[in-house]
Amino acid sequence: MQMTPGELAIIDATLRLTGPEPLAFGVLLDQLAGQGLLESLESDDPDEIVDFAGELLSHADELWITFDDECIVRIDQRLDATVFTHRITTDDLERAALRITPDLVVLDHALGGGAALQLANGRGDLVIDFDVAYDQGDRGALVGPAGWLDEFTTGDLVMLTRRGTTVEVVRAGDDLADGAPELRWLRERYERLSDGEPVGLEPSLLVLDALALDPATWKAPTRPIAELLAECGLVLDGIHVGPADREWSRRDAAAERLAAELSDEFRFAACCHVAFSEALAAFRAFDDPALEPTLDCRRVGTALVHGDVAQALVAFAHDLYGLDDMRIAIFAQQLAGEPGPSRAAGAYMTALVLDAVGDAESAAIALEQAVTADSSFGAAVDDHADALAERGELDRAIKVRQRLDLEDDDELTFLLTLRPVHRSGIGRNEPCPCGSGKKYKNCCLDKPAELSASAHARWLLHKLTKWVFARDHRDLVIGIVEEALQTTADDRQQTIAEALYESGLVASWAVFDGGIGAHYLETRVEILPAIERDMLADWVTRPLQLLEVTEQSSGSSLRVSDVRTGEALVVHDHSDDDDRSVGQLLLCHIGLVGGQFEIVGTALLVEPNRRDAALDMVDDDPDAFDVAAWFATLNRP
Repeated sequence: MQMTPGELAIIDATLRLTGPEPLAFGVLLDQLAGQGLLESLESDDPDEIVDFAGELLSHADELWITFDDECIVRIDQRLDATVFTHRITTDDLERAALRITPDLVVLDHALGGGAALQLANGRGDLVIDFDVAYDQGDRGALVGPAGWLDEFTTGDLVMLTRRGTTVEVVRAGDDLADGAPELRWLRERYERLSDGEPVGLEPSLLVLDALALDPATWKAPTRPIAELLAECGLVLDGIHVGPADREWSRRDAAAERLAAELSDEFRFAACCHVAFSEALAAFRAFDDPALEPTLDCRRVGTALVHGDVAQALVAFAHDLYGLDDMRIAIFAQQLAGEPGPSRAAGAYMTALVLDAVGDAESAAIALEQAVTADSSFGAAVDDHADALAERGELDRAIKVRQRLDLEDDDELTFLLTLRPVHRSGIGRNEPCPCGSGKKYKNCCLDKPAELSASAHARWLLHKLTKWVFARDHRDLVIGIVEEALQTTADDRQQTIAEALYESGLVASWAVFDGGIGAHYLETRVEILPAIERDMLADWVTRPLQLLEVTEQSSGSSLRVSDVRTGEALVVHDHSDDDDRSVGQLLLCHIGLVGGQFEIVGTALLVEPNRRDAALDMVDDDPDAFDVAAWFATLNRP
């Protein structure tokens, strides 16, 4: 899923408006509405707005929304200075690792940006090892450096205090808190989330909800979560807890919650939700070793080619199990081997799996197979058009996209602007503009458009911008914007954030200073047109530059001087800014386009009194966060 600038702005604003104290979700929505941010959700239905906003904000690891959208907190801040305890077992000591479930299930939650836990006093990293297997099964173990548990013996109660990304592990004293608030909330949350039914729930859901609703929980050492759950009448079985005095069925609450979130994310109508539920049930049954899977391929295939159901199912598998897990790939392959709609659905899901792991070339082949199997499969046709565009097959991409017959297709509009002027408005029986003397239909009508290097550069930047706002890069993009706004007054933050997105500055920083351009080149190197591949290979090696305009020539041509080196250059500027003048300072990236330098991405105009500061920043070989932090100094109150 790609997030729009409006959706990213909602997340940015929410991160600023929330803190470690619970905030009623309705109050947050009122505040967002007051800033005009909810308009991007494109709904006037209050219930839909709650659902859409909840789904959107669930993608921010720093936030936690409690069951039934009661309240929202910055869970990353709430987890700061929390204390969890664990009773050391012989198994722990033999493995030199602490079992995660259930005592430490949220210790590593919401670290952000791929950060790792570290032992206090610089003693080394703490790693969650998901491959550690226990007889009862769980989510893995907390593994530290050699000897990190040597001071403890079986039966010791240790307390782990998290401060930021640091964890202090020490032997607990005798003055434990009674655990009354923790007990109350664990009981209440189980009853609420289970709806009074004897089912199995993941303890992390109970603990995170309790943390969000009561700031007093887990602020002082108390008994381990396993012992608190036992006092609540709940028993652990694998990764779930349920009533000790009743038979209960296991239910993967995380999976059910994820399925609900994806239904909201893809904005499924009732018919789509029914199809998604059917496809999901088939996949879960196929995945359950306790069941004898009887896959009705035709019925499941029909459900999967409905709307965005196939995309949602692949997202479900990847979010739940990770990109490296093969379950969804095997499921897709079985479907692809059968006739009818299942063949198209299986090929399309295979394409999504391949693209997610960076094999764009094989993904494009699978997309073609999906469209061949079912030319009316809208989601596959849409992605097939995008794959053709990435390969530079402009006319084919346009033809395929026109088959979608969308009322407002911004992508089609953009592709049409790339066509050379002489290809538009020519009748089939008119003389071909190439001068051959033949009719247009018998000559150049079906020939690929010959694009200029400048058009390829514009197309490449368009592809890179779409890549920036893909779901996988959300944390990076939001982090850059937060850094850029850190000194901006609260009443101006929304205006500046929108300007950063709309101007293209965020995309430029992410692509050229944040590594996204290099990542795109790495994953698309086999499918990009040679001219675009060579362009990008040049662009990503060039540093951020501070240029001074020394002469404005005709058209887009500018004579500039590199402020750091003094090198005189001629660059082309195809931006909409017609006010370039001698003496202006431009903070930008340049790259070769058809043998000439062009400004690639968005240039930032630097005031003369910021010249030295900008030059110092450029001299330090900045990354995207450094550039954003420097930008923040421009908006200091």
